[in-house]
Amino acid sequence: RHSRQKWFEIASFPIFNVGGLGSLEELGITLCNMKLSILEPIPVILFDTEGDGRFWDGIQSQIAEMVRKGRAPAWIADNIVATDDPETVIRIYRERLQLF
Repeated sequence: RHSRQKWFEIASFPIFNVGGLGSLEELGITLCNMKLSILEPIPVILFDTEGDGRFWDGIQSQIAEMVRKGRAPAWIADNIVATDDPETVIRIYRERLQLF
C-alpha cells in the first residue's frame, strides 16, 4: 500500500478504478491531503470500469451529505468526477492543463 500511495503523491491526476476497501482508503487519503493543502485541489476521477456508471454513486452521495452538514468543503465535491467514459477523463485533463 505504501508504495502505491507514493505514486499518488507523484501523480498529478489520480484515477480510481472500481475496487475495494484499499481503493476507498486511497481515495480518502487523497481527499484529506487536498483538504490539508498537501496536494493542490485537482480533479479526482472515479472511473467506473464496470460500465454501468453507478459504482461510485454511494461515495458521491456521502461526500455531498458531508458538504451539506458542513463536515467537508464544497470545493472537494467540485473536484470529484465520476464517469465510465474515457473521453470525459481526457477532456477534464485537457481543460485542467489548458490543452485544446
